[in-house]
Amino acid sequence: MSQWGSQYWARGKSYQGVTTSPRNWQCIVDHYYNDNGNTTGAGTGLRSAFVNGSGGDGRVAYSSKGGDISTMNADGTAAVTLTSTHDNGYPVWQPGGAQIAFYSGRAGYANGYANAFVMNPDGSGQTQLTTTYDLPRSYSPKGDKLASHTCNASGVCQIYVMGSDGSNRTQITNAGNVGEGDAWPAWSSDGSKIAFVGATYIWGNTVPPEIYVMNADGSNQIQLTYPSTLASGATFAAYNPAWSPDGTRIAFYAPPNTQNSLLWAIWVMNSDGSNLTQITSGSFSDTEPNWSADGKSIFFDRTNGGIWRMNPDGSSQTQVLGAGFEPNCLRCLRFDTL
Repeated sequence: MSQWGSQYWARGKSYQGVTTSPRNWQCIVDHYYNDNGNTTGAGTGLRSAFVNGSGGDGRVAYSSKGGDISTMNADGTAAVTLTSTHDNGYPVWQPGGAQIAFYSGRAGYANGYANAFVMNPDGSGQTQLTTTYDLPRSYSPKGDKLASHTCNASGVCQIYVMGSDGSNRTQITNAGNVGEGDAWPAWSSDGSKIAFVGATYIWGNTVPPEIYVMNADGSNQIQLTYPSTLASGATFAAYNPAWSPDGTRIAFYAPPNTQNSLLWAIWVMNSDGSNLTQITSGSFSDTEPNWSADGKSIFFDRTNGGIWRMNPDGSSQTQVLGAGFEPNCLRCLRFDTL
């Protein structure tokens, strides 16, 4: 059996004598071709299962103003509320859509933090994942690991990686001083890197949070953004990185360069920190960027304006939902990392 047939077909290339047009499939569910029980293992070149929807049309999970988790189509239709305890937030799709991790206070709080839970896409099977007060933030591309962060009573935050079932929870950062923190981890599309927010306590002053990247085991931490004074008078501080599906760009939010210094804007940069570009502006704050599965759209929060989507260059900004925040788009499983 081979994975290459399905990958070639999705790109419109020939394999085993069979050629298809590019389908822009969002996910290939079964990447093996069918051998029809042939004991020699020879394949017939027949496609197996796939998802018919075009790329980027997967469900979007989000937090509702009532403190619950919902999902919707990418155009804002068919919204369904999945929880009912009114103390939930920060939903994160597992790649492939088998489950949604989220944050819930139903089991109590410590140091202002609640615990990670998981549920099925229809809201069933809601299960507590941690008792260590973790905020779940990002699954690995294979969906077998989950990155989170938590903070202690002194405000020191650390990033952890655990199995998708909560097992083998391992600390991968070592922020050590009061007011220092590593948080908001985001896995790269190939699984080799994690972007995160780091803030450092130096000589009694906290340097503004900035975007860093590290290997998935926590090694080789590299700072990508740096504090500076913007034309707006604000100090550049960056939050909540989100990788593009192809791994070449990172979106995040920071103060705008020229608008009111009390606002927030969406920025995009290359994955090495170059080509830093502000892509939203106006008399409102834009936060929580998240890429669609095909990389053609960025979903984001707009203050008092619900969830919006736009092209990666900031054009074609469109309101998707009037009341909601913290959008998280369904991603595909990465077969090439299995």
